Amino acid sequence: MSFLILLNDLLDPPSTIYVARVQGLPLNRLPGVSERLPPAEVVMFLNAAFDIMIRAIARNEGIVNKFGGDMVMGVWNAPNDVEDHAVKACRAAVEALAEMEANNLAIPDDPDAKFGFGINSGEAVAGNVGSAGRLEYSVIGDPVNVGSRLCGIAGGGEIYVGERTREMAGKHLEVEPLGPQTLKGRSRPVEAYKVLSVDGVVSRQPAAAASR
Repeated sequence: MSFLILLNDLLDPPSTIYVARVQGLPLNRLPGVSERLPPAEVVMFLNAAFDIMIRAIARNEGIVNKFGGDMVMGVWNAPNDVEDHAVKACRAAVEALAEMEANNLAIPDDPDAKFGFGINSGEAVAGNVGSAGRLEYSVIGDPVNVGSRLCGIAGGGEIYVGERTREMAGKHLEVEPLGPQTLKGRSRPVEAYKVLSVDGVVSRQPAAAASR
């Protein structure tokens, strides 16, 4: 079996990675919901949420890189240059949360199950990964892993960003420092911040959804 790894673009200056996943459920995943609800209802919820996030990512000049179950990953500054990509990734998350809240988007019988977001910036590598029969554009590197882990510890309705994203977004972000966070697979803690607002637009974080 042959595998192709054509990682041809070193993303320097850095890219920004946005990972969103349903939080507020056991293990932050959907098995419990899928057991109780017809598959069609779960798919309808995910499709409605993904539609909102895809449009928010596109409005802010990002691309949707992949889906995985209840997860969506967006990328900025790859494959094309995007000015102020850290700010735009955060803005996309705030806009998506606001629209989901405005539409009362929720899983039946699980009102606390909302999307949490992890956003991180840094140098990565982008290109086509796969086999001779199937290739997929992917972004690989430690910033991607950290973004995913930040998403994993964010509560429903929360946006967590890494140190580099906070630095690059600068005055556009109002944040609450969370201190060093121990992330799965990391040998050292990572500084993390909860986004309170982007350019004055408040990140909606319902109290009922904030429990981990």
